[in-house]
Amino acid sequence: MHCVYVASTGYCSSSFAPCSRAQDCEFYADGESCEVACGETDFSLRLTPSQPIAWRVGEGLFQFPCSDTPCGEPPEFGQGIVPPSSGDPFVGTLVCVAVDSEGRPAERNDLLGRATIERHQTSGTPTLDAAGYNAVGLQAISGAGNGDSILALGGPDPEYEGCSAVPLLDHFFEGAVDPARGTAEVDTVLALVPCSWNFEAQQTPSVFVHYLVFNEFEQRLLTSKRMTCRQAGPLSEIDPTVFDVGVQGTLAGQTRMLGVGAGVVGVALERQRDLAEPTRIRSAASDLHGQGDRPDADLIVLPGVP
Repeated sequence: MHCVYVASTGYCSSSFAPCSRAQDCEFYADGESCEVACGETDFSLRLTPSQPIAWRVGEGLFQFPCSDTPCGEPPEFGQGIVPPSSGDPFVGTLVCVAVDSEGRPAERNDLLGRATIERHQTSGTPTLDAAGYNAVGLQAISGAGNGDSILALGGPDPEYEGCSAVPLLDHFFEGAVDPARGTAEVDTVLALVPCSWNFEAQQTPSVFVHYLVFNEFEQRLLTSKRMTCRQAGPLSEIDPTVFDVGVQGTLAGQTRMLGVGAGVVGVALERQRDLAEPTRIRSAASDLHGQGDRPDADLIVLPGVP
């Protein structure tokens, strides 16, 4: 498989400190902004059938299991290295495609992926919080691939299944108190990435996303925001008013997303912050649901394909 790490960590325009929003920057009052720029790191792996492989993003993987000691037939148990992520903290995306021995896209639906986010709390009551979610997988269509570097996702002449036309997220509104226990305030972190990437030209994808938000009375509000490379942060950073529990008047609702210029996929991380001990957070992650098919194809252009 051929993989690309896309680093999209934000950095302050003057101090170059890591940031997720402009308010995180030291000179925000003087007009400093939080800038996001995409950077790409490519690597390839050869896996034997049914072989699981795992690594920590910050550490990478430089030696496969059994790579220097025979483990049956054949003795070679995987090839390649996984580079560590660039920078700490790291915000980014991992994209992997099944390819043949020459690096051309292969019509094989062999890959499954899963990510786990760990948070170790040392202040106050020591806790370890973990949230996992499945990778978004798009199946190759048998007989449709032409072996070139351009992968067509959906559309009139698809090589792979397409991204959903409208991703859906059911969520609590920001500032809601968990009704089950009444002891935690809930917020949701939403991460979105575009379905179209040009890794060959290293062009930064930019997508305009419309968010149609319904409350429990079927009342709706609309907000929009442009994302470059990705959108990653609490719902309140998309719009502090539309996602506020006081404005909506109900605890929960549903958000429907529509990407203009490209489809979008994503995951959500729900966090429950203990009201009595705010440093104690419990979280759970999930993929977004999807509805409908996009009429236009999303394109992924791989680098270095013969």
